Amino acid sequence: MATETRTATDSTTITGRQWATGAVGGFVGSIPFGLLMMYVMPPPMLETVVPAMYGIEGPALASGWAIHQFHGVVLGLTYVALVEFGGLSTTARS
Repeated sequence: MATETRTATDSTTITGRQWATGAVGGFVGSIPFGLLMMYVMPPPMLETVVPAMYGIEGPALASGWAIHQFHGVVLGLTYVALVEFGGLSTTARS
């Protein structure tokens, strides 16, 4: 009988491609939510509330979109880190 020996390592390396995929996914995923905030939610969320979180006064639609897209990218990168380091992977590792 053959015996296999596996060496388990806790260190995981995230490639540049995985980071880029997370950033692009976060950017693209935040577009529909931004449109929802812009056209469906009652107060002008995207043009006043989001910029106000960073001290930008008045209606500032371009700033609101830029901040919202930045948040999407950060959340996409956070998701990649959690999947690789936090054990959120859907595939079984042994």
